[in-house]
Amino acid sequence: MTASDNRLEAKELIYILEAGMQIGFDRETIIQIGQETELHPLVVPADEAQRMTMLYYLLFLMRIDGHIDPDEEIFAKMFGFKLGFNELMLEELVIVMKDHVNAELPEDLLIEKVRKYLN
Repeated sequence: MTASDNRLEAKELIYILEAGMQIGFDRETIIQIGQETELHPLVVPADEAQRMTMLYYLLFLMRIDGHIDPDEEIFAKMFGFKLGFNELMLEELVIVMKDHVNAELPEDLLIEKVRKYLN
């Protein structure tokens, strides 16, 4: 995501470190992964909750720097689709993030959008 707009701002780096540590990585591992130049294939978890968590972290990373570039939108939708999510749902989630890029995001708004697409 950070490479899609060719910038890594301090806010993004802090967010990446915090998110990585929340899911169990140590700081050194996160930094090492960030320094790698080789792209690794996406490993899609079988568990939907884990996939949704990955998507949420990505969506919040997209808006952390105060602006959302078109390339970031494209990447988020592509990533979400690879995780197995509905394209229309992904479009709605990206719109929500754009609408709240510099505003507080209502706590249940993303859940409300996702709920429409649950089986």
